[in-house]
Amino acid sequence: MTLEDRKDTCIGICNVLAALPEEQQQTSLMALALASIACLEAMVKRADSIGSMADTKELSPVLNRAADEIIVLVTTARAFTDALPSTDSESNRDKASFAEPSMMILRRAWPTISIVASKYSFDDVSKLLIALIEMF
Repeated sequence: MTLEDRKDTCIGICNVLAALPEEQQQTSLMALALASIACLEAMVKRADSIGSMADTKELSPVLNRAADEIIVLVTTARAFTDALPSTDSESNRDKASFAEPSMMILRRAWPTISIVASKYSFDDVSKLLIALIEMF
């Protein structure tokens, strides 16, 4: 499945999750995100085992996959926030912000994302840099 297909799938699922009763949204959204979070964590462990000074041919695919998972997580958080119905007080919601269930995903993934950013963002892996920029 391509990255674009994964993003489109997450967007569709987030539209369904946003329609769930509020008490089910957080658990359901986290269930959707856990696979990407687990994969991101596995890719960081793999990158650490390879080492940041390793041959780029070996490290690049791992960091590219980590970048894909960050992009999927950010897409999921944004799609869920965008799919939530606006109340009158939220009608002018800042599109740069995330709704609370989305923030929970980012908080859960943040320790791993910060490791990627601090250890590997200077490597010649433009996809990783793009993924980190997409967060903000």
